Amino acid sequence: MIKKIISIGLGIAFVLTSALAWAGMFDREIMDQQRQIDKGKASGKLTRGEAAIVQDNLKHIKSKDKGRLTERDKEQLKEMLDRNERMINKLKDNDVRKVY
Repeated sequence: MIKKIISIGLGIAFVLTSALAWAGMFDREIMDQQRQIDKGKASGKLTRGEAAIVQDNLKHIKSKDKGRLTERDKEQLKEMLDRNERMINKLKDNDVRKVY
C-alpha cells in the first residue's frame, strides 16, 4: 500500500515537473521585462505610448513562447527579448525635460 502511494506521488511529481518545464522557456525574462515596463510607467520614465510599444512587443513574444520550439525559434525569441530589453532601457534613459 505504501509503495503504491509513493509510486503515485512520484508519478504526479514527474508530470508536474514536466509541465513546468514546457510552460515557457523565457518566462523569467518575460517577467523581468514586465516589471521594468511597470516600473517605468509608474515612475514616468516611460510615456504611455512608449510603454504601449514595448508591452505589445512583449505580448507578441509571449504568444510565441508556447509548446516545443526549434533551436532557431529559441534563437529568434531570445533576440526579440534582447532587442525589446534594449528598447526599454533606451526609452527609460531618454533625458527629456523642460528647458526653463
